Amino acid sequence: MGTRNSLAGDLTVAEIAIKNVITCKPEDEIHEALHTMAEKHVRRLPVVDNVGVPQGILSMDDIITHGDLNKWQGCCELSAEEIIRALKRLYGR
Repeated sequence: MGTRNSLAGDLTVAEIAIKNVITCKPEDEIHEALHTMAEKHVRRLPVVDNVGVPQGILSMDDIITHGDLNKWQGCCELSAEEIIRALKRLYGR
């Protein structure tokens, strides 16, 4: 169904929501989530458990904030350069 010429008040969430949701799991490596965001051009990933129940949302802002505060140190060593490369791919540059 096309929605381009419809008023926002005439649409339901089901009509505009994507059907194939890209997700990650709580135990996924942050590098993998960052790669997925860059490759799929999404800034947020729903975090779901093994049966698909939502556990939260991982945003690019979360990654940048934690990277800036060096909160990844000692667990996975996510570098600022890796974050910047992913942002460039995410935004097509």
